[in-house]
Amino acid sequence: MPAVDLSRLRTRLDLLLRTSTEPKELARGIREIFDFYADPTQPVNPVVEAGTESKFNTPQVLGLEVEKALQLFALERPLSILEVADFLWISPELELRQLAARLLGKLPLDLTDDIIQRIDQWSKQNLDTDQLNDLHQMATVNLRNRDPS
Repeated sequence: MPAVDLSRLRTRLDLLLRTSTEPKELARGIREIFDFYADPTQPVNPVVEAGTESKFNTPQVLGLEVEKALQLFALERPLSILEVADFLWISPELELRQLAARLLGKLPLDLTDDIIQRIDQWSKQNLDTDQLNDLHQMATVNLRNRDPS
């Protein structure tokens, strides 16, 4: 796993955001970034059995930087980010699924129905208790902050 060079990562993310025209393309670029920083000493199992999770085993700072880069994009193009989250969620890797949930938590309140629909759909999948709690906590950040009732 290469060390995360924040300057290089931010430049790569900026370029990805400026050149990606389709949500699927952006999600693929994000996946490539995670794959680049994956820890090769930890085997990544492409076929994940029920109840287990696949991981890239990337440094936590990577996910935080990607989320930070996408935050403004989520406000400017929320429908695109909603689609990006959908593409990330279907990935077997825990980090991409967590990023998808955090992206839902960054979306504006006018997409509340879409956010709740995804939380409901994703919650019905085979998730363990920790994954379910993470999904609900991460995906509802804006909902809870702006409408605490």
